[in-house]
Order: sequence, then structure tokens, then C-alpha cells
Amino acid sequence: MNTQIQDLKKIFRIVTIILIIGTLLTPFIFSGNMFFPYIASKAFFMRFMIVLSSISYIGLALIDKNSRPKKSQMLYAMSGFVAILILATINSVNPTRSMWSNFERMEGLVTILYMMVLFVISSATLRKREWPWLMNSSIVISIIVGLQALGQDAGRIFGHLGNSSYLGIYALIHVFFGILGALMVFRGNRERELMESGDAHKTYHKLKTGNYVTMGLYVLVALFNAFILFKTGTRGAFVGLVVGLILSSIYFAWKEKNKTIRFGAIGFLVAVLVSVVLLGTLKNTVFIKENNMLSRFSSLITTDVKSVLKNQGEARTMIWRMAYEGVKERPLLGWGQDNFGYVFAKYYNPQMYAQEQWFDRSHNVFMDWLVAGGILGLVGYLSLFATALYFLFSKKAQFTIIEKSILLGLLAAYFVHNMFVFDNLSSYVLFFLILAYINDRYTHDRHEKNDGKALTDNEVNKIILIGVLSLLAISYISYHTILKPYTQNSQLIKILKDMQVTGIPADLDKRFTDVMALGPTGRFEAFEQFSTTLPKIVAEAKVPMETKQKMFEAYEKTVAELDKTLAADARYNYFVSSTYRNIGLSDKSMEYINKAYALSPQKQSFAYNKAILLLDAGKNDEAIALLKKAYEDAPQNITAYGYYVGTLSEEAKKNNYNIAQMNVIAELLVEGYQKYNYDIIFKKEFWSLFTDLKAKTMLVNRISELMPDKKAEVIEASK
Repeated sequence: MNTQIQDLKKIFRIVTIILIIGTLLTPFIFSGNMFFPYIASKAFFMRFMIVLSSISYIGLALIDKNSRPKKSQMLYAMSGFVAILILATINSVNPTRSMWSNFERMEGLVTILYMMVLFVISSATLRKREWPWLMNSSIVISIIVGLQALGQDAGRIFGHLGNSSYLGIYALIHVFFGILGALMVFRGNRERELMESGDAHKTYHKLKTGNYVTMGLYVLVALFNAFILFKTGTRGAFVGLVVGLILSSIYFAWKEKNKTIRFGAIGFLVAVLVSVVLLGTLKNTVFIKENNMLSRFSSLITTDVKSVLKNQGEARTMIWRMAYEGVKERPLLGWGQDNFGYVFAKYYNPQMYAQEQWFDRSHNVFMDWLVAGGILGLVGYLSLFATALYFLFSKKAQFTIIEKSILLGLLAAYFVHNMFVFDNLSSYVLFFLILAYINDRYTHDRHEKNDGKALTDNEVNKIILIGVLSLLAISYISYHTILKPYTQNSQLIKILKDMQVTGIPADLDKRFTDVMALGPTGRFEAFEQFSTTLPKIVAEAKVPMETKQKMFEAYEKTVAELDKTLAADARYNYFVSSTYRNIGLSDKSMEYINKAYALSPQKQSFAYNKAILLLDAGKNDEAIALLKKAYEDAPQNITAYGYYVGTLSEEAKKNNYNIAQMNVIAELLVEGYQKYNYDIIFKKEFWSLFTDLKAKTMLVNRISELMPDKKAEVIEASK
């Protein structure tokens, strides 16, 4: 019986380790048959691997006390962080979204819980030489991921991660893995050094040919991933890499006893600093300017921080200010995960007009956690770093100088990178595994012994009962967090592809409603697709009236249901308004655009849509006042300028080109040219819009009075 138990322990341990290593394949996973293929496919794979490892691990933990989680400050910090996020989710402005996220991100509380499970299993299961196995496996995968990314066309590469910033931080982490591997081989007797020795290193052993080859391979890995980082053009990762390498070198030079390594660290530190200085000094040369990546990185090397923030990160600083306003409103527990959209809408800065219309992250991890979990959430997140550093420099953990310096640099690099971008699934996996490694080194006795006692019948029965209950619980969790959202995602993309290939099916209304009914993860994204599809169907003459009617009725029913939970969501109201307007229901459209505009009164796109509806309703004065505000909120926005000038022109035309109105238009045109360089008054295309000679003459005369030096050019353009 005891022999069988020991065999089971080995099997469970090996299977669990293999499955943990399997999670490292997450960055490589990609399926074009999924909605948001770069994110959703990775999330489902990652969750599935963690579920499988959980099943194996529970079997191991039930029969091996040494493999059960050990109490530690890191475990407490992790538990505290998760507890805060649970409270933040309950307190959230949209608890459903905070819990489940969506297909575009696949994060939310669910993913954080999965990461905690990965942390617990990894730190409780892996031992001694198994951690280097994990690191080496990740290194091999990083090479494959990098090579695949290099196969892209010119530009910022992103590979199967789908985003240059995601690939940048992934490569950054593996730069440090490569350096760590090379230094451990150089030090020699890697496993014992890695797991047992403290600050007092022995003199490094005489290296053999095989050692040099292995070191060379690790160095090539570091250089290769540094090159991948370079090709991504991710400036946050670049700054993080520089800061991390500097910290690692300084710690090495300070603490290392071996002169070869110590002076090597000093030389490396000097090389990094000189390289940075040279890049900054030569940034105005033709060579640097003509290289897009070097130009991106060199722009950061300056003492004029304000200039960098204005020219390179203006959008980010605006978003950060908006996020800060949101934090002030809900400081303690925040708005809940994945709810930055509410803050973005409420505190929208009109100067963001040239950026993306919808931001769901602040592009700063720490600000994101402030918004998502409030001050408590940020403190919980920072406690993970603080505890990791405490463990790293604790004598109990017996980290080597090599490990301390490289892990210090890695954590610092990751921390700095997170100041400029948001986290993703692939970096989450690596970060929580690094935390698990640090926790394992601190909590586990390297000389644990099996007590050799056979299990009693009562213990066996308890193990079977707990195992069965655990399996049932895991099955339930897997169904709701993997199978249902996976089915929802697959069916949604199938609907969209089928419409492209076979046209509009008669049961399209049912297919959309069935997909939305599958669960909260992709419900809103399915609704958005429903919203954009309905107007196309209504406008398509070949679609039977019965199909159109069923689609409309299903849409009405869906909107009535979603109103209960998304009434305060500006994006939702905007989508509904746009859909109703596109199918000719102006009153319904006005109802929802009023809601959207009330939630985000600074957003110009809302003003444009509302103004169009007001003009259609004959409420010209209200429309003009609305467009005037949109223009004055951001006069540099040529779209707002065009809407305002165009609407004033149409109003003047209806009033037979009233001289007062024409003067206002002329003054606005001059203001646009003189202040914001809008040169439409010199464009023949503009003047061709005025077919009435009287109107054209009035405008030319007034503009010539205001800008006599441009009179000839205006007259020539107006001919």
C-alpha cells in the first residue's frame, strides 16, 4: 500500500509539473476561429491547463503533506489582494463585467483567481531542479514565439501575442532568464548553488567546453529576446530593461566577492550607461532618425521630461488625469475591474479627439488597479512586489547573489514597464510563476523527509471523499469559466462568418439571442455585433420582411433586458442610439443618445450624433449650440470645426443667407485659419459648396476685410 502511495505521489507530481510547464505555451496559442483570437484562445488554453494541473495537484496534496501550501507572507498578501478584489467586485458599478470581463481582455476577477491557483500549485509542487526546467522550457518557447513574430512584415512586430507591447514585456522577462541561466552555468554546480547557497559564493569552477557552449546559448537567448524587444518598439519595456540591467549590475558590483564577476558587472554597467548616452547624443543624426525603432527609443533620452510626456505620451497623460478623477470619486474600492470605460466616459477629455474612441484601460497598471480596486486594490497589488523583495533578501530563502541581482532587476524592469502599459495574460502567467518561485524558496525545507507512514482506511476514505467533491467543484468551475464562454465565443464567430459566406439565415435572431444567453463574458460583444448587423439587414432588399421583423423584435427585447444593467454605460447607450438611427427610428435614437451624452457630455462623437438628430427634427438652434460647444471644447479638432461650419452654412442657406449669419461663418473661417491653420478657405472644393453667388460674395468680402493680405488668394480660390 505504501509503495503504491509513493508511486502515486511521483505520478501526480510529474503530471502537475508537466501541466504547469504547459501553461507557458500560452503566448504561442492562437486560433483564427475565435472572436478576439489573440486573447480568447490564450485565455481558454491557460484556464484549461490550470484546471488540469489543479486536478492533478489535489491528488498530490491529499496524499503528500509536503506538497500542501505553506503559510507565508506571500500567500497572505496574495489572499489579501484577492479578498480586496472580491469586495471591489461586489461594490463595482458593473459587478458582472468585473467578475467575467469580456472576450477582448479575458481578465476580471475570474482570471486573477486562476492566477492565484497557478501560484499556489507552482509554489507547493516544484522543487530543486524542477524550477530550472520551468525556466528553460519558457526560454525555448520564447525563441519559437520570437521567430514566429519575425516572420511578419516590416514594422512593430507582435507575433501570436497580437500586440507589440505584450510581446515587448514577454521578451523583456526572457532577457533576464537568459542572463540568469548563463551566470548560473558560469558559477557551476547549478542546482546546489541555485537552491542552497547564500551570499558566500565559492570560487567558480574551471569551465569545460560544454559549459562555454551552454553559457553561449543562454547569452544568445538573452540577445535574441533583446532584439525581439527592440523590434516591438515598446518604449516602456525599453526603459524597464535599462533600469533593470542597471540595478542588477549595481547589486552585483556591490555584493559579489569574485573579482571576475564583480568587474564584469561594473563593465556591463558602464556599457549600458554609455549605450544609453550615445543613443541620446546621436538621436538627431540621419542614421537614428531613419530607423523607426531607434528613433522611438532615443526620443525618451532627454532631461526635458515634460517634452517627452507632451510629444510622446500626451494621450497617456490625459488618460491618467481622467483615471485620477475617477479615483477621487471612488477612492477606497474603486469602480471594479474592467470598468475603466465608465471613468473614461464621465471624465472624457475633449483633447482626446484624435485618439481611439474607446479606452478600457489607463495604460498604467498601477492607475488601473487604483481605478479597479481603489487604494486598497493598489496596496494589495504592491504588496506582492514588496513581499517578493522581502523574501528575496531574506536569509531564510538563501538566494544566491546571482539570483538576487537578476530577480531584483527583473522585478524592477517589470514594475517600470507597467507604468506605461497594462498587463496581459502572457505576462500574468510569468509574473505569478516568478512570485511562486520566490515563495517556494522561502517556505520549503530543502531536506523534507517522508514520514513513511501508511494511510489508514479512514484517511483513504477521507481522501476519496475530498477528491470526489473537489472534482465536482472543478467541473462546475470549468463549465462556467471555460466551456460556456468558449462555446459562446465559437458560436459568435460562426454567426459572423456564416453571414459572410451564406448570407442572412432565417433564424439569425435566435442565433444572436442564444449566444447572448450563454453567459456574461461575451454578452455585450455579441450585442454590439447584433447592433451593427440589424441596420444592414433592414436595408437589404433581399432579406424577407419576416426575418427583419423577428430581428427587430429580438433586438427590442434584448435592449429592454440590458437596460436593467447597462443604463449607466455610455458606450451601450451610444450603440443603441446608432442602431435605432440607422433603421430610421429617430425618437428611440434620440432617447438613447440623450442618455449617452448625459453620461459623457465632453465626447464630441456623441454631440455629432445628437446634433444630426436635432437637425432632422428641425431643432436647428439646439443643434448649432451643441456643435458650438463641441468645437469650443477642442478647437483643434477639425471634425468638430467642420460640423459647426457646415451646420451654420446650412442654417444661413435656409434664411436666404442672412448677413449676420454669413458674417459669423466668415469670422469662424478666419479664426480657424489664423489660430489652427485650417486652410479650407483656400480650397476650391470648399467654395464649390456655395452655388449661390450672393452667399459666396458675402463670404469673400467679409474674409477679405478680416484678412486683407489674403484677399487675392481667397478671391482666386472662390472662382
